[in-house]
Amino acid sequence: FAEAFGPEQFLFDIAQANSNIVGIDVSNEIVIRAKRSATGYGVDAGKYLCCDVKQLPLQDNSIDLIISDSTLDHFPSETDIVTALKELGRVLRAGGTLILTIDNKSHLTYPPYFIIRLWMRLGLAPYFIGKTLSTTELRHTLDQIGFSVEEITAIFHYPHPDGLVRWLERSLRKLGRGKFNNAIRKSLAWLDRLEGKRTKYLTGRYIAVKAVKKEAS
Repeated sequence: FAEAFGPEQFLFDIAQANSNIVGIDVSNEIVIRAKRSATGYGVDAGKYLCCDVKQLPLQDNSIDLIISDSTLDHFPSETDIVTALKELGRVLRAGGTLILTIDNKSHLTYPPYFIIRLWMRLGLAPYFIGKTLSTTELRHTLDQIGFSVEEITAIFHYPHPDGLVRWLERSLRKLGRGKFNNAIRKSLAWLDRLEGKRTKYLTGRYIAVKAVKKEAS
């Protein structure tokens, strides 16, 4: 999604480091736009695939590194998330690394899911907002399917909803004509310091995990 629409095209940066990259999305439209963006960056667009992360067209133990940037929190059930994690574990080689972020439902402003459903029904969400797992549930699931969690934290310390926060930031930048940019940058940097606090899971927008697939016993 980021490679198709946003400024956060991290896969393009990895590809430029001469890595063998596979990008996936369930939407063919997004894959087409991502390929177009990749071509514009001078990156090989041949390995952007339209597929379901729960049924990947990839061989077992064929991937060294998987980056899932807030993609598994767009399913209608927690069971779907677990199924997707198992599939990622299938294609990842032993000793390979999974970098994963998902919505943090321990956040103080994370709304009850009936509010999220209402928000989507009113057309206020640009995409489907799905279920997520708690920190404990995520750690337990990864352990059960053969991962060792090396790092886990909470990142991006700002309130819900994302759209309102981004609109406010854009509006301040526009109204200030650049005068507020430094203050905005300092404010965001100050909020990032909350990651070092014991209360980080109450303020972090996403859970971020680094996990390594265990060697077969």
